[in-house]
Amino acid sequence: MKKTAARCRQQGFTLVELLASLTILSIVIITFLSFFSQYTMFSARTEDKLTAVNAAEEVLYEVKNEQNQPDVIHVNNKTYYPEVHLCQADTAELGRVHVEVFLEQNISSAEPVSELYSYVDTDKYGSLEDAPSCQN
Repeated sequence: MKKTAARCRQQGFTLVELLASLTILSIVIITFLSFFSQYTMFSARTEDKLTAVNAAEEVLYEVKNEQNQPDVIHVNNKTYYPEVHLCQADTAELGRVHVEVFLEQNISSAEPVSELYSYVDTDKYGSLEDAPSCQN
């Protein structure tokens, strides 16, 4: 009879063991969940930057080919605001183009998500005599 009673008490887990295992399991799950949320935010920021670079390249292409420059670009349910600056380069044959892309419409206080620099041929693009000289 004593063997049967001892055998019954040894089956299963105690309440303390269950609480300890649940605590350890919850710590592991919380750690992984925080990792995935950080990854999601990082991925969204990277997607914004990559899309802004593509938008800046599209605007630069349109500037070089004398096409109308878009005021806004809609991609992936987001709106990007390009800003184009033309200036005279050191040589008369070239003009410098600076394209900045913003996520906010108020660009005076915003930081650009992406920016590109390039040169345009003044023979093809036209004279940049009215444009300011490049500072750097």
